[in-house]
Amino acid sequence: MRPETVSAAFGEPVEFLEEGIGGPEDDMAFVRERLSGFSAGLPGALRMFRPAPTAAFSRRDSHRPGYSAAASQVRAHGFAPVIRPTGGHLVVYDRNALVIDLVASHPEPRSGPVERFSQLAAALQRAFLSLDIKAEVGPVTGEYCPGNHSIHISGRKIAGVAQRLTRYGYHLGTVIMTGPACKSRAAMADAYPALGLPFDPLTVGSVADDAPHVNGTDLKSAVLAGVEALVELRYLPARPEERNIP
Repeated sequence: MRPETVSAAFGEPVEFLEEGIGGPEDDMAFVRERLSGFSAGLPGALRMFRPAPTAAFSRRDSHRPGYSAAASQVRAHGFAPVIRPTGGHLVVYDRNALVIDLVASHPEPRSGPVERFSQLAAALQRAFLSLDIKAEVGPVTGEYCPGNHSIHISGRKIAGVAQRLTRYGYHLGTVIMTGPACKSRAAMADAYPALGLPFDPLTVGSVADDAPHVNGTDLKSAVLAGVEALVELRYLPARPEERNIP
């Protein structure tokens, strides 16, 4: 029986996975494989991990005339350019970020995408507030990957949410800037003009910059509790190669 606290908008239960770091292409392939496997009964998954340096372009970005130049710019900063499954625009991150991939099957995935956006953003905001991080939800003028459900502190974005829908389910992707974001900021400052998109580097924030009292373990625990209030998680026995997130 599903716990009474979970939201119907988030669909079927998912496996909770704490995996070791793969490459950026591996991270994107994991999401695509789960999404394509729902028709054959593959279970959904929640992943929370520290990524390798990644420049996640959307497919829409890859069709812009300046994409090749933007990819070269992020590569020069040490970030691997990849095409991510979700929409939006370029997000650049590394081990100073906590990435959350929620990939779930749903009988009617197109029935509640806005509800999923708003409920996840609200859950993340509550997690931050529980740690005395004065986070707000809403768009920030000049932000990277702009959206109505960005999470920010005094106009500095610390997290964003993107989503992709398929016939059998959805993927919600979240990137929380936890450590210093100077390298990500510099890469996006070069890449966004190449894409022909507006961007203000001063809008890039991080938990470390705005709430240095919070450690990574407490942040991960608070965020996990927030997500668990929305979707039923199935905890699997840890495999030897899996590591805890610091």
